[in-house]
Amino acid sequence: MVEIFNQRRKELIIFTLLTISLSILTVSSALILKLFSDVAQNQSNITYSQLVIITSIFILVQYGIHYFQQLQTEKLSKLLSNDMKKRIIQYISELTIDEFHEKGVGYYISLLTSQVKFIEDNFFYSIFWGGYLFCQFLAALIGSMLIQPKLVIFSLLLCIPFVLIPYLLKSKIVDQSEKITRTIHESQENIQDFLNGKVIWNSYGKNDKFIDLATNNINTLYEHEADKITLDNQIGIINKIFSEILFYGTWLAGIYFILKGQLTFGSLLAFTNLIANLAFPLNSAIGILTNYIGGNKVANDLMDMINTRQNRTIIDFEKEYKASNCLEFDDVTLNKQGRQILNHIDVQFDLFHKYLIIGESGSGKSSLIKILFENPQLTTGKIYYKGQALTYQTNQDFIEEVAYIPQDGYIFYDSLFNNITLFEKNPDSEKVLECLKMSGLSKWSQDEIINKNSISGGEKQRLLLARAIYKDPKFLIIDELSSSLDPQLIPQIEETLLNLPIGFICISHKYTSNFAQKVDKIFVVENGLVIETQATDIHV
Repeated sequence: MVEIFNQRRKELIIFTLLTISLSILTVSSALILKLFSDVAQNQSNITYSQLVIITSIFILVQYGIHYFQQLQTEKLSKLLSNDMKKRIIQYISELTIDEFHEKGVGYYISLLTSQVKFIEDNFFYSIFWGGYLFCQFLAALIGSMLIQPKLVIFSLLLCIPFVLIPYLLKSKIVDQSEKITRTIHESQENIQDFLNGKVIWNSYGKNDKFIDLATNNINTLYEHEADKITLDNQIGIINKIFSEILFYGTWLAGIYFILKGQLTFGSLLAFTNLIANLAFPLNSAIGILTNYIGGNKVANDLMDMINTRQNRTIIDFEKEYKASNCLEFDDVTLNKQGRQILNHIDVQFDLFHKYLIIGESGSGKSSLIKILFENPQLTTGKIYYKGQALTYQTNQDFIEEVAYIPQDGYIFYDSLFNNITLFEKNPDSEKVLECLKMSGLSKWSQDEIINKNSISGGEKQRLLLARAIYKDPKFLIIDELSSSLDPQLIPQIEETLLNLPIGFICISHKYTSNFAQKVDKIFVVENGLVIETQATDIHV
């Protein structure tokens, strides 16, 4: 977490200065009370009018500093939370597709929302609030020692329970915090999973089961939260008992010193105010420590996950230049969950040629392409792009130069223009118009707000094609582009692809004989094997 705080050194220095100032002013209220007592008993040279002026100025200064200190505390907590979110976004952007899908969208939404909010409320705010109370404690301790050291020692002895309770209950506090954090995460993932399957629940008449499962999730979370509430209240009542003992014990001891002539009433009044400023931080320590422990655990786990990935050892890659203008699969085998998806594939795709890949559903034809972008662990073999083995560390050229149109490409809830340019900072409007024309969407308004539910399957596929063309790729990979297109549009889109000045791989089960005849090569995928064939040998 040190790197997160290091980014905000300036803000932390301002917070520290404001906190020290506010602590001193808060403790100085004891001097104001003593002054009240002295003026009331004619034991001071200050007049009543002067007392009113001094008090007014003190209030204005104290609450002015208080305003800026609180403002800085809350802003700093938000800034640090935003910095964490940026780190998480960077972490997500570096994940391979396989790694991303391993935990699912719900997990990462939880990281960016509930978990960061938990860290903000329990970790960052506890540090800043605890820092202020620590400064207040030190200032009050120094002030009270100047009045009556013996009385301070007695009062501090009464404060011992405030210090011991957090440490005695630390393991229980950590356990409760971890349970709640874990349950919140699991509950969000499960609820999202249940909601995604709503069509299945309805179509199978299992709505009651859906309600039972969702309710069980909600109840489990409530039970853990109720346990924490119970623990917090038990700690709270213990605190209140010892607070009363401290309050009355200090007054009784103070009266004793007055009777002995070692203390004045005004000094006792000031001392009890200082002891309140001593006791409040100790009294709050349990709650602060509880929140800090839970928040610190979540924050450290999150940063460890991010840093572990960022500190991965860069693996040296093998360079071969036997086919510098090719995408090459060299003895590639892929097994998943005991099933062979690809079987010792040896094939080269020239980046200037156009290829059609066909095959039955489940034959492995889409897997042949997905491994280029999802970076799964191959069982055997390597994949080369321009002679360089593709790994997580070495595929930057491939990503920049190759455009991919997946079968399930995503449409953002935004304008057509932004969906094509992918929110580029300096987009080319004329280029967007040309891409829309080439993909058969020239009649659409670029400012039209769209989402996955507002357009048809065919419109979506054409938009994905426009997005890919806008990238100006050196090679194009298409997975079932024509699957949702109207039959009359298929020849038009195929002609657009054939006229592009770049090579492509098109995976399809829905194509015209003209397209099959004009591509440079056709491959059939059967049982994980890639076999070259001719247009005359396939059934269109």
